[in-house]
Amino acid sequence: MATASLPTLVGAQFYRVISAVFVVMLALGRLPAHFAIPAGWGDIATGVLAPVVAFMLARGSSLGRPMALGWCASGLP
Repeated sequence: MATASLPTLVGAQFYRVISAVFVVMLALGRLPAHFAIPAGWGDIATGVLAPVVAFMLARGSSLGRPMALGWCASGLP
């Protein structure tokens, strides 16, 4: 059975920046704000921070675990 490391799994979330499309669609009046703002900006933030958190985890930084916990918790609301 193949396994992936935690930094790899976190870093792979970079693709979520594609949710910028939601913000563009909001600006064009094609999506409602109550969906586009939290979904778009939340995913963009998650995607942008994913490589940073993955890097900190991979290098064994003392901030890696707290950053990863905060990053994961930010997706809960």
